[in-house]
Amino acid sequence: MNITEIIKTFIGLGIGIFGLFAVAGTLLNHNKDDLQTTIVLFILTSLMAGGGFWLVYSARQSSNRRKYHDLENKVLQAAALNGGRLSVAQLALQTHITTQEAEIWLNKMQERGHAHITVTPDGAVVYEFIGLLK
Repeated sequence: MNITEIIKTFIGLGIGIFGLFAVAGTLLNHNKDDLQTTIVLFILTSLMAGGGFWLVYSARQSSNRRKYHDLENKVLQAAALNGGRLSVAQLALQTHITTQEAEIWLNKMQERGHAHITVTPDGAVVYEFIGLLK
């Protein structure tokens, strides 16, 4: 998470928790004679709690998208450094991810049409990135 996402998370948690306490306070201290005010307060405090927790959710989504794009960029950089040809083991080694994750990423690139699979004469499976071949 970057600093903006961290700040957004803490602010969202603060607002959300405060909102939950406000909802509880509204429900515990409602005035039976003034039901309309209680309903309005309940709606407003519920919106506050929901908005706070939405901020937390939004920060997490932003962080996940950024991580996804960063890793996609690392896959392409690794392919470029290897002349457009990349094996699962090479990708895992160069990007510090597991071989299972590397295989998933390379298969995604192949499914999207960015790479195709070839087998070398010694039997190694290599992904060739069309625009990066040298």
